Amino acid sequence: MVVVSPRSELLGLVVVARGAAPTLLLVAASRVEGRLLAELTRPSAILVDAALAEEAGAELALAAATWGADLVALGGDRPPAGFNGAIEASAAALGAWLQEQVPRALPEPAADDALALVRARYAGSLGDKARALADGVARALADELSPAERDELRRLAHRLRGSAGTYGFPAFGEVAATIDDALRAGVVEVPEVALARAAELLGPWLGESEPLAVAWPALSVEATPAMIGELARIAQRARVQVVAAPSEGPSIARVVEVEGDPAASELRGRGLRIGADEALEGAPEAEPFPRRELAARLPGLLADWSATAAAASAST
Repeated sequence: MVVVSPRSELLGLVVVARGAAPTLLLVAASRVEGRLLAELTRPSAILVDAALAEEAGAELALAAATWGADLVALGGDRPPAGFNGAIEASAAALGAWLQEQVPRALPEPAADDALALVRARYAGSLGDKARALADGVARALADELSPAERDELRRLAHRLRGSAGTYGFPAFGEVAATIDDALRAGVVEVPEVALARAAELLGPWLGESEPLAVAWPALSVEATPAMIGELARIAQRARVQVVAAPSEGPSIARVVEVEGDPAASELRGRGLRIGADEALEGAPEAEPFPRRELAARLPGLLADWSATAAAASAST
């Protein structure tokens, strides 16, 4: 399931309403990111901030139709044109709607529809293509590519910018175009920024496995919906699922928002208290740091916590 909204508080509200449901929830802060996630993950439903309906509705409706997904407006009085329904932006309404969702099979293309069959084959290879781009961009940003490897990455991006839109995956084509243009221009300030944005969008595909092929570890968060939504976006790049505390299952760590914790008055104003799960031996009990450092520091902490949890699981 994909949720599209630029408002962290709305993204966080869906995370809270979701509870401990097993369905993977992916969040997107923009229409391009939402469309990209829809193209790559083939979700059962796409929830769209009603404020984005006019701007992004037509594009996301095409993505929803490709996979037979429900397209639902989050907030607003009635479904906009092209949407299947609308849900009140409240935890109660979202919780009731989420409980009614059931897994569904992807639609099969008709055997006599040559274009649909070709598109289905292309869709099946999108994960591999996304991983190749994600790996190449990460190495380019780390200055680990030889000139020949940079040229090969640019050629791949150039091919994909042309083919993705043709087969009905325009957001993936836009990301490939960004990479192609940045590498064509050379490594200067603006292309570096463009590559960093592409790396952010493709973050979940950086790794050896398909993101949806493995269970994501949970990060338990006790915070306002706005902070939960912000954390969900950052954690998603590291293949970590944010759940609202208290979590019913095991989690790799806890994040407690200091402003909402009266017992942490000595830390008030310093941002977040990061509290590792007691079950993880050797992990720090708490590490406070300013909120402005969240985007820079949380990915490293997530990697450490995930590795600690994996090691603990392997030893039992």
